[in-house]
Amino acid sequence: MIAVIGGANIDIFGYPSGDRLIRRDSNPGKVYFGMGGVGRNIAENLSLLGIDVSFFGVVGSDSNGRYILSESTKIGIDMTSVKIAEEGEQTSAYLCILDHKMDMDVAVCQMGITDLIDKDYIDANFNKINSADLIVVDGNLKSEQLQYIIERFSHKKILYDPVSTTKAMNSSTLLGQFYCIKPNGLEAEVLSGMKIRTLEDLQKTVAYFHDKGVKLVFVTLGDKGT
Repeated sequence: MIAVIGGANIDIFGYPSGDRLIRRDSNPGKVYFGMGGVGRNIAENLSLLGIDVSFFGVVGSDSNGRYILSESTKIGIDMTSVKIAEEGEQTSAYLCILDHKMDMDVAVCQMGITDLIDKDYIDANFNKINSADLIVVDGNLKSEQLQYIIERFSHKKILYDPVSTTKAMNSSTLLGQFYCIKPNGLEAEVLSGMKIRTLEDLQKTVAYFHDKGVKLVFVTLGDKGT
């Protein structure tokens, strides 16, 4: 079993039906709702590969939270340990506006509920998480949350996805304690303090992570591959 600890949210995407996105105006177009959250998405992909996976995170006691629990369970993710927040706490949401080329123009992410993945929650689920062969954590977790998970499961292999350049900074002092990391090029630059312009730069950056103690490093480079 693989344990995934991280974010689960509703994704809302909007894009114009015309040949351009008009800023500061109402654009006729399409709006798409779906499940998201880096941690939850990782759990979904693992499940689709036929791997036994349990997700650990938080949703609100609202319709979006119930939707995430129901639909994720249908595709084979064990969601029985997900914490349901008290009334008034909204399920995380990611709102993204795309341009006519389907590239992101601007986005707003509401992930505050993820703070409820606290020490008490981790302790309450210790035995189940500890039974996992691997633990995956995402960058929606803050530094103190990541640190506690690392301390409690120091005997386990922990894989880390930084999520974004901003959130990557949450792990800047913890890098050597992860077995594996999967940053994209920009995240790798932020974490290493090195610019990646050439293959040689990339190799030096990966060597930096290895020197820190990371065993496996996968740097994704968009259409250039990994």
